[in-house]
Amino acid sequence: MKALPLVLLAGALTSTAALADNSQFVAANNTPETQLCIKAATATPIQMLMAVQESRFSYRQLANSLKCNDVAVGRFAKAAGNDRVAYQFLRRMSRSVQVTDMVALNSGTIEVKGSR
Repeated sequence: MKALPLVLLAGALTSTAALADNSQFVAANNTPETQLCIKAATATPIQMLMAVQESRFSYRQLANSLKCNDVAVGRFAKAAGNDRVAYQFLRRMSRSVQVTDMVALNSGTIEVKGSR
């Protein structure tokens, strides 16, 4: 009798995992940047490494300049559930912050840099 609830629980967990994995990413165009965004969301870390090498850019350059749906590529990969690829981008993102003082219009932009 104890085996039946365990089998039902295992079946429920399997079906829930299958529903979460049905995400599809559709490219709006066929540019290299779009293809990198799709790879960031779906590829394994090795496949992503190969795509980065083929792009002739570094992880750091892509992490700080490539936007996918107006979001940094690392955050896009994280939102897509590709945590291992997201980590590769997020650890290479620039840590500088740009603060603009809206009250003192003449002072311009103040750049605050920090480190880990």
